[in-house]
Amino acid sequence: MDPLAAATKALSGDPDPVAALDYLILAWRQHHRWPALAELVEALSAKLTASLTPIDPSLGDADYHAAWMAKATGAASFELELLLPGMFRGRLASASRPGSSCSRASPTTRACTPRLGG
Repeated sequence: MDPLAAATKALSGDPDPVAALDYLILAWRQHHRWPALAELVEALSAKLTASLTPIDPSLGDADYHAAWMAKATGAASFELELLLPGMFRGRLASASRPGSSCSRASPTTRACTPRLGG
C-alpha cells in the first residue's frame, strides 16, 4: 500500500496517529522530501509530543541520565524530540564524543545506543 494511503487509513476510523506519522515519514522519504509532507510530519509530531513530559533539565547529571535511560527504553520513535537534549549532557554526551568506545561501536551491534520502538 502506498504510504500516503496508509497514513490516511491510519487517521480514519479508529485513528492511530503514531502509525500515520511513520507512514508520512516514509512517504516523505519516497517522494523526494516534499515540503508539504514535511509540514504534515511536523504538525502531527507536534500534536503527539505536546502532551508528553520532558525530562526535568534541573536534575543532576546522574539523575538525568537515569531518567533519560528509563524514557529511552520504552520510547516510541516520535519521542526522539524529548531525548535529543540529553545527548549533549553528562554521561550521554561523553559517550557520544569522537573517540569514545560508544562512538566507535559497530552500527550493527548498537552498543551504547538505546533501542527506540515505533
